[in-house]
Amino acid sequence: MENWTAATHGDCDRSCPDCLRNYGNRFIHGLLDWRLALDVAELFLGKPLQLDRWLGEAELLATRFQKLCRANGMDVEVRKAGKLWAVIHDGKKAMVLGHPLWHHRDALAHDWQLDAKADVAAVLERDASIHFVDVRELAASPQRYIVALGS
Repeated sequence: MENWTAATHGDCDRSCPDCLRNYGNRFIHGLLDWRLALDVAELFLGKPLQLDRWLGEAELLATRFQKLCRANGMDVEVRKAGKLWAVIHDGKKAMVLGHPLWHHRDALAHDWQLDAKADVAAVLERDASIHFVDVRELAASPQRYIVALGS
């Protein structure tokens, strides 16, 4: 575990040649993710899910996303929502950032997601839409979420 969280491995977001990538798995490099692999391995071993592995970077990720949105002419607000972070556009659309292993449907959502959604709903317009987004996907495809918020 210490190898993965060491400073020498700090620049690796999903996988790199020093951790998981090699010539033999070159066709699945995009699928490899050391954080997700650790989550699944720890859950398999009966250990609790380490939420901070992902959510500890959520504020930084949301702030980077905000800068990217502004660079593309779209103003968004980043705010704390319960124990999670949210990105809000125009008071009409919002994304609540959560763990990659959490479900995106309300009926199956984690309590933290539901609490965050309630916090965000309190500051949005009545007919606003709020979606759950996992931090892994936002980091990998921010352009997809710019389009979703802007449409």
